[in-house]
Amino acid sequence: MTRPAALVIGGGIAGIQAALDHASGANFYLDPNALHWLGKPKLEKAEGEAAVDAVLVSLYRSQWDLWLVSDLFKAFRAANAKVPGGPMKSPVKRVMAVDFDSIGFPRVAADGAAPAEGGDAGEAIDPQKDAALDFKNGGVLGLVSNQLYDVRETRVKVVVETAAIPALVNELARCNFISVADVKLQPADTFDALRMGYVYGPQPCSELNLTLKSVWFRDWTTERMPVAMLKAIKSAGKPKPESADTAKPAAAGQ
Repeated sequence: MTRPAALVIGGGIAGIQAALDHASGANFYLDPNALHWLGKPKLEKAEGEAAVDAVLVSLYRSQWDLWLVSDLFKAFRAANAKVPGGPMKSPVKRVMAVDFDSIGFPRVAADGAAPAEGGDAGEAIDPQKDAALDFKNGGVLGLVSNQLYDVRETRVKVVVETAAIPALVNELARCNFISVADVKLQPADTFDALRMGYVYGPQPCSELNLTLKSVWFRDWTTERMPVAMLKAIKSAGKPKPESADTAKPAAAGQ
C-alpha cells in the first residue's frame, strides 16, 4: 500500500517519471482517510457505567473492524500477487474508501441520550437451531444476523482493472467467504488520476462501488464482547454450562 506521489499538474515528463518510480514499489494505493472509522465514543452525555460501556464498545468495535479490514486487504493482495508489478500492472489499483456498518453500537435516542436499560436480554447461541435465509430483509443473498452469526455489511470504493473484476470477486469469496451483495461501476479516468499522482497503467480500469457482506459466528465473537454490545445485537452469547450446585437434585431414594 502507498499514497500517491506528489505530482504537480504541468510537471511534464519528470513529474510522470516520479509517479512511475513511486508506484513501482507499491502493491496498491490507499487514499488518505480511506478507512471511515466510526470514531471515538460520544461521552459528553455519558456518566459512570454508561461511559465505561461506551469505551468498551468502541474498543471492541475497533478490533472487529480491523479484522474486517485485514480480510479485505488480504483479498486485494492475493489478487495482485497473481500479476505482480504494482499499480501499473496488478489488477487492484487503488482503495478509495471503506465504510463500515454500525452493528454493535447501542442505539441512541434523537436527543443524544443513552438507550433505556432492560428489555429482551437476547437469544442464546444454539448451533442446532436453523439459521434461515431472509431474502426480504437480506437482499439477493438472504444474509441477515441471527442467533448464530452476525452479518457485517461493508461498502468499498476501489479502482480495478476492468477485465480482472471477476477474479477480485473470487478472491473476496476465498477470504472468509466475503460476498458481493451489490456492485456499481463506472470507467475510471486514468489521465485525471495521473494528474493526482495515481498511476494505473495502460489497461482499461473501472471505479467500483461494492456492497460486501461477511459472516461472523457468535460462537467466538461474543466470548470477549462487552455486555452493552451483546444487548445491542440481542445476543445472550453461549449458554452457560449447568453447574453442580444448580443441577436438579436427585429424587428421594436415588
